[in-house]
Amino acid sequence: MLTTKITESDLASRKVASLPSRPTAPTAFGGKGYTSAQMKEAFDKLPLFLAEKFNSLLDDIEASGTGSLIASLPTGLAPGHTVRDFFLDVMSGDALSYLSDENGRTLDGLLNGIRTELDAIEEALDPICIDGGTADEQESRVLIRRDTLAAWEAENPVLTYGEIAVAYGNGGSCVIKIGDGTTPFCDLPGIGGGVRHGGSGALTVTPKHGDDLRLGELTSLALRIPSSFDEDFYSFLTFDSPNEPTVFSHSGGAVIFSGDDVLSGVFTPLSGKHYSLLVFYDGRMQCIVRGVEND
Repeated sequence: MLTTKITESDLASRKVASLPSRPTAPTAFGGKGYTSAQMKEAFDKLPLFLAEKFNSLLDDIEASGTGSLIASLPTGLAPGHTVRDFFLDVMSGDALSYLSDENGRTLDGLLNGIRTELDAIEEALDPICIDGGTADEQESRVLIRRDTLAAWEAENPVLTYGEIAVAYGNGGSCVIKIGDGTTPFCDLPGIGGGVRHGGSGALTVTPKHGDDLRLGELTSLALRIPSSFDEDFYSFLTFDSPNEPTVFSHSGGAVIFSGDDVLSGVFTPLSGKHYSLLVFYDGRMQCIVRGVEND
């Protein structure tokens, strides 16, 4: 740093009080026989010295290195901390370390703590299937619980309130169910009309809202109407009636049948036909039957 204080010794050699008032004043008047050039030089010593000091001050103010003026001005933030250090911290993004809460914790430290906690949460949120497996190839994403429909029905867990479950059926079909905290998976209504493939032979079926039941060849089918259902209840099911016609019955409430092979409100399957039944509620439980000949 160039700037230094002006001391008494700096001024002593530059004083002009003893100089004569005129360049050639007689000795009796204190004259020393100065020429005009010598007297000008003597008078110029002090202002030139002051100008040199002033220019040094300006140079130090404009400088940015460790020898600059701002490098010597303390901020009081920390021992030896200067104005230059403060500006360097602002430019590097470290100025948050100056801000603290009432407990003395710096904002920089608090943010780093939050970042560490978020990283730990992200690591803990591995995508989990119903069987506890993880999807490593998508570990950076949060995935909804999912598995095959058969696995869900075998486990039949109670989903917590608002919990979403995705069940995959055959042929790429999918059904979504949302938990209510009390109802087992199998008894929850599905969203999106998931496909369920049933067995053959003699079956008793209680359709759920949104079901799409693809049943096989049946010797008998007992359709049981659920005891409670939403006002927009609907369900769809299909089955094949073999050479010995399927014996059909229903229970649990009144149903109005209409469509193919329905006579006087009674549905009687015929042999060798493929049937589709749409069961729905529109103030009354109804069932529309469509039957086509098996090839």
